Amino acid sequence: MTEEKKQAGHFHRNRGFYMLLFAAITLTTFLSISKNMALKQQARAFAEEKTAFLEQAQQAVNTNTQKQLDIMMKTFVWAVRGEMTRGNMEQVNQYFKQLVKTDNIKEITLVDKTGKILISTNKKNEGSQLANEYSETVLKSEEVNVIDKADKKIVVAPVMDLDSRMGSLMIIYQPDRFTLSTSIELIKSDQ
Repeated sequence: MTEEKKQAGHFHRNRGFYMLLFAAITLTTFLSISKNMALKQQARAFAEEKTAFLEQAQQAVNTNTQKQLDIMMKTFVWAVRGEMTRGNMEQVNQYFKQLVKTDNIKEITLVDKTGKILISTNKKNEGSQLANEYSETVLKSEEVNVIDKADKKIVVAPVMDLDSRMGSLMIIYQPDRFTLSTSIELIKSDQ
């Protein structure tokens, strides 16, 4: 029994130390938990900012791509029209072969006003009718149109003679997807 009094006496004598130790552990635990919560909240905020930045950057890239495709298609139509009026379809074919070597351009097709494929970089399509999914847009387009599909853009434009439609030009373009690593590479290349 004297040992119990000694043990009780030890705790009773050092009660302030144990209370201080308990308070220190409680305070450390509280600070650790609050710091972790603050870090998680900051990580969520950063992820939201990153997502918003990427969406804004992708929209800017899409707008710029749209404008560049429009300009490219207008000048390409002028070149094709010039050769078609001279009856020089071999030169048109050479233009196609050169342009399809450009990054992101997957296929170029020239159709007559009925939808028959005259020249294509995909040679198995030449002489056949244009696929129904494109025919309405391609044959009735009065200006440069860009059709967004899942992973590609289809750029169509009429090839006009002075007073009539000679045909339509269609380019399948596969744009690059804008990512954070792409933006970092762009920033580094600007420096």
